[in-house]
Amino acid sequence: MSVTLKFEPNRRILLVQFTGALSSENLNGLDSEVVAFVKKEGAPKGFVIDCSDVEEVSVPTGEFVRRGQRNSVVSDQDRVYVMPRADMFGLGRMFGTYQRMVGKKEPIVVKTLTEAFDALKLDDPNFQPLPPEVGGGLIR
Repeated sequence: MSVTLKFEPNRRILLVQFTGALSSENLNGLDSEVVAFVKKEGAPKGFVIDCSDVEEVSVPTGEFVRRGQRNSVVSDQDRVYVMPRADMFGLGRMFGTYQRMVGKKEPIVVKTLTEAFDALKLDDPNFQPLPPEVGGGLIR
C-alpha cells in the first residue's frame, strides 16, 4: 500500500492517491502527512481522495465511524472521495453521514476522478508531486 500526495498550486487542491490495500495505519499516516503539508504550505482549499487503485479495504467499519465523528485534520474544505467499488462507495457515504451529524461539511463521494474534478470545477488541473519535507513522503 502506498499513498501519494500531489498539489495543484493554482487552485490549492491536494490530491491523495491510495494504491493497494487501505488500512488504518495508512489513514493515520495520511493524517501526519497532511499536518506536515499544512504547517509548511497552509491549508489547502480542497481535497481529492482517490481510491481508484485500492484493491482491498482492511479498515474496520468502526474506524470509519470514529473518523467521521471526530474533528478533521483540516476542516471545512471541499472534499471529494473517488470510490469506484460499491463497498468503498458505501463506506464513503457512511463517513459523510457521520460528518454531517456532527456539524461538519459532508464530502462528495463519486466513482471517477473525472467526476471529482468536475465537482471541484477543475479544468485541466496541474497536480505536482510534493517533496517529502512538505508532506509528500510515500506511506507504505
